[in-house]
Amino acid sequence: MTLNLFVNGKFCKDPKLARADDFFFSGLDKPGNTANRLGVDETDANVEQIPGLNTLGISAFRIDYAPYGQRPPHIHPRASEILLVLEGTLHVGFVTSDQLNNKLIAKVLNKGDAFVFPKGLIHFQFNVGKTNAVAYSALNSQFPGEITIADAVFGANPPINPDFLAKAFQLDPKTVKDLQHNSTVTTANVEQIPGHNTTRHIYSSYRLRGKQRPNPHHSHHCAPEILVILEGTLYVGFVTSNQLKNTLHQSPEQRRCVCVSKWAHSFPNVVFGSDPPIDPYALARAFQLDPYVVKALQAKFGAN
Repeated sequence: MTLNLFVNGKFCKDPKLARADDFFFSGLDKPGNTANRLGVDETDANVEQIPGLNTLGISAFRIDYAPYGQRPPHIHPRASEILLVLEGTLHVGFVTSDQLNNKLIAKVLNKGDAFVFPKGLIHFQFNVGKTNAVAYSALNSQFPGEITIADAVFGANPPINPDFLAKAFQLDPKTVKDLQHNSTVTTANVEQIPGHNTTRHIYSSYRLRGKQRPNPHHSHHCAPEILVILEGTLYVGFVTSNQLKNTLHQSPEQRRCVCVSKWAHSFPNVVFGSDPPIDPYALARAFQLDPYVVKALQAKFGAN
């Protein structure tokens, strides 16, 4: 009998059958192909390439950057990352959550410098030099995953409702006013209820007034979320990681729910509203926008 099973992770190999090749990978010395729109290439060394990493909770990869190449704003949902620069000069940084005012923590790194990106926070690297750059990263997950913000939001399959995206990213001044005056979030977490400390239970009540009022694209880097609709009908969904081809899972149906959330990222606020702003030319390349459009978006979100 054949069973149709899906394993969330990897099967463990019988330790008695382990071989040296299960713990070996060759190729991190070879430059990647940076002839692409972002001018960057990654060579992974995770559980997909090294079976012996299964259950060990570590992985690594090499990143090659062409001059002015970049790893655009992205997150690793299952791991923190430490990056070591071997060649070149990189401008790197991460942005804190909405609750910490989307503060940009950034620094220019040279050969021999290292920088840490906390788990689940949006971060980036940008080669500010005129020569190639090389870095190595280590992560505390056998398969950390990667979600590139621009690809997930604008490249979801099937596409996210374009009207919703237009509103969420405030490309029209009228939409900005609608969002500022017609959306509210009431949170009940450990900040409001000290007894929640260590319980891992957090509840939020969202009130969206009027038609087509979005709760913008965001992530919770410390928790999953379950949503229950008490009134009305919502268009909701999530987008899978780059490794799962940014597939959009959506439902326009009405449901009853409770929200469980923690440390939310609102992607437009984090990417375009960080303080200080992320380099607009780096964002222009990441999102394939005109730099003047990026600067206008930064002015809008930075003022909120």
